[in-house]
Amino acid sequence: MAMPVQRARLASTTGGQHMGIPHRTGQTWAAGIRPTGYWYRSPRRWLMPLVALWMLAQAGPAAAETWATRLGYPPDRRVLILHATEVGVCHEANQAACELLSQGHSGAVSAVVPAPWFADFAARCRDHSDHDVGLSLF
Repeated sequence: MAMPVQRARLASTTGGQHMGIPHRTGQTWAAGIRPTGYWYRSPRRWLMPLVALWMLAQAGPAAAETWATRLGYPPDRRVLILHATEVGVCHEANQAACELLSQGHSGAVSAVVPAPWFADFAARCRDHSDHDVGLSLF
């Protein structure tokens, strides 16, 4: 059963509970009448899309600068950046990581501390303190 238009307007302006909801259950809004409560006047309705649009506009210039240009390479050059990870898990991983570091192919290595071959890799790193080594503690 639809409410008459005048009663719907009265309910929405004079205490139709919260946000213009009709007083009694089962009552519906008349055609063409919208609730006029807090949500429809709220800045959240237009502020969040505006913030999202601003964030997208800011992401454009940041995406133009690649890691290659940050590292000093020309912008049109393709660069492969190697990062040796999970070092210390086995002897072969330690050997491969040490070769990559000594030849200059890898800029950084991350070693797993509770791994069985971590002590071997730590002993090798003491001799070469110029290499960047990160630690995984899990």
